[in-house]
Amino acid sequence: MITQLNNRTLLKLSGTDVQSFLQGQFSNNIDALEWSTVQINAYCQHQGKIIALLWVMKQGSDFYLSFASDLADIVTKRLTMFKMMSDVTITDVSDELIQLGVVDQEFDGAFKLNDQQSVALVENVDGVELDNES
Repeated sequence: MITQLNNRTLLKLSGTDVQSFLQGQFSNNIDALEWSTVQINAYCQHQGKIIALLWVMKQGSDFYLSFASDLADIVTKRLTMFKMMSDVTITDVSDELIQLGVVDQEFDGAFKLNDQQSVALVENVDGVELDNES
């Protein structure tokens, strides 16, 4: 099954400090993230209250953050506030890349979430048979 994830924002983070910056922002070990996998992270306030749950994916030296679209403003604003003097660029690429949820099948270039689920980032869905098309 392949479905388009229309309710998620996708941010691309790049720059020479991006990995160390994210390591200090999220709950999981960003340094342990491997290409082709999805890492689930909590983005928390300093008191420990969760602001958002995010999927983090690494492609080359860039990182992609996928999370619920209704949290886009708060997550983007907070990341921007904390990047201060770091060499980190934050770009909303939600309109450039389409997020696909893939269950129980292979999809070339997809990031694995677990043994059955993965997330694919594509520029278009031409030739992809979606299960949620109307």
